[in-house]
Amino acid sequence: MAEGIKDFDAAADLDKIQCPVLVIGDMEDHVLGPAAVENIGQLLQQKSDCELYMYDGYGHAVYDTAPDFKERVFHFFYPEEPESLMNDDSIAEKEKDIQYVMYLGTNDKDTNEPVFSQEEAKQQAKEILIRYFGGYTIQPA
Repeated sequence: MAEGIKDFDAAADLDKIQCPVLVIGDMEDHVLGPAAVENIGQLLQQKSDCELYMYDGYGHAVYDTAPDFKERVFHFFYPEEPESLMNDDSIAEKEKDIQYVMYLGTNDKDTNEPVFSQEEAKQQAKEILIRYFGGYTIQPA
């Protein structure tokens, strides 16, 4: 699989995105590197509903380690909602009709060697998606 995605580049398809985009990364991401996330943000900067946010100090799993990640995502999609409505029940109700796409990279950014297997990536994604979103559906890309 690693050889098959070695030259994968989704940049040409970014202009097809027709919804708000929150691009989140971390300055200490040693898998993708901050430049990859910043590049996506720059390519999408012409969209008025695109926001780039870079954490510092949480690494590649910023979605699991940054204490304000869930609140940041919530306020991106619901900027007018008061903080008191930011609880699991209100988020679940609002998000029941929203679909998210999550891309997983399994290779080291410098060596392009696999860091973990596809099955390990699926297991980690499963745990994260159940923990933060209550479920998931996996569709092959």
